[in-house]
Amino acid sequence: MKTSKNTSRASHLQGAALLTLLLASFTTPLSAEWFVEAGPFYRGQMKLSVNGGSRARDTGALAAVPGTRGGTTIGPGLPVNDDGTAAVFRAFDNGYVGPSGWGWAQDAGLTQYFAYETADQYDAAANTLTFTRSVSASGEASTRTATRVTESGQPGWRDATRTNGVGIIATLGYLLCERTDPEDAERGEEKNDHEWSLLFRFGWLNGMGANFRSRSALRQNVNTTRETSMLTGADVRQYSYDTLGNPFFPSAPYTMANPGGVGPLIADTPETITPLSTFDTTTGGTGRTAYQAQSLVDLDLDVEAFTFQFGPRWLWGLNDSVSLFLQPLATVNLIDVTARRQEHFRDSNGRLIGSWNDRADEQSWRWGGGIQLGLQAYVSENWYLNGSGGYDWVKAAHVNVGPDRVRIDLSGYQIELALGRRF
Repeated sequence: MKTSKNTSRASHLQGAALLTLLLASFTTPLSAEWFVEAGPFYRGQMKLSVNGGSRARDTGALAAVPGTRGGTTIGPGLPVNDDGTAAVFRAFDNGYVGPSGWGWAQDAGLTQYFAYETADQYDAAANTLTFTRSVSASGEASTRTATRVTESGQPGWRDATRTNGVGIIATLGYLLCERTDPEDAERGEEKNDHEWSLLFRFGWLNGMGANFRSRSALRQNVNTTRETSMLTGADVRQYSYDTLGNPFFPSAPYTMANPGGVGPLIADTPETITPLSTFDTTTGGTGRTAYQAQSLVDLDLDVEAFTFQFGPRWLWGLNDSVSLFLQPLATVNLIDVTARRQEHFRDSNGRLIGSWNDRADEQSWRWGGGIQLGLQAYVSENWYLNGSGGYDWVKAAHVNVGPDRVRIDLSGYQIELALGRRF
């Protein structure tokens, strides 16, 4: 029992000596102690930029079907062809010629059964009597539609905006070298006005985002021409008959109304038939319409980030309660992005040609760095306040949503407030 008590007393003495050693180590200039800090921070002038495309362009959507439809109407055609070899009754615009009622004249190819109206029909020098026969006709109207679709400008869109965020950041610090306590300095210890420590920080940053509205990703111009055409005109033919050199040919106007009557003779078939004109296509009317179609994009971005930071802090005392500090930090950042995209392709009349919806939810790790300059003010023996400002740089992240590529740059200036306590 005595041995056990002695062993127990020895153990207590060893523990007390160790505790005394540890307490002594915290009062020396090279002692180490822990501290924690927490508070809000603000980061400004971060940038979200978009290099956008067009779903309408990628899918080949068109505001109208290009090309030509319809055509020229087909007319009623020309009259039955007359080669002039038959001795038949022929009615003309300015007279007529028919077969003679005399048998001997028919056998000789002659006739006295004719009529003509104007003097210019008879050519005494050429011994010919000329007639004109015309047939007017028209076809049904037809419509020819030509549609042309062209793009206006380059497809796609670009835009950028600045964004700000707020969050909370917590710090766990490990003090490696501390300032000399004023009481210790009064007792003659060497004065040390600076300290340095290692920081482990974790923060959450939210509120970053952007709403891009009605960004034009594609413009198309539609031009339509409608022509109404009709086949109209006249088939005009000139018939020349031999007057047989008759020096006493009757002057115009002359009419022999009786096939068996007595009168001057001419050939009962034409010597020549000459076409003078044919049918032509004429345009009955032309109409033109033009309108534009546009594909508009709405893009919503929501961004949050978790930041893990590590680095030293150097602190210089300005007086017994206020100090200036500088802290460069290396950071690792987890960036969480939600992107929602809508694209609607409509013409100027409001007709919906096509619509597309895309969504992306992505996370990515990005490294970075920052630097902070601030003031630390003690409000009690162990409690203090920090205020600092600086700049945080973060490697940009990218997210693809549909045909759009979004660049998220969370670099920006940063302002922090924190309440801290040393242990």
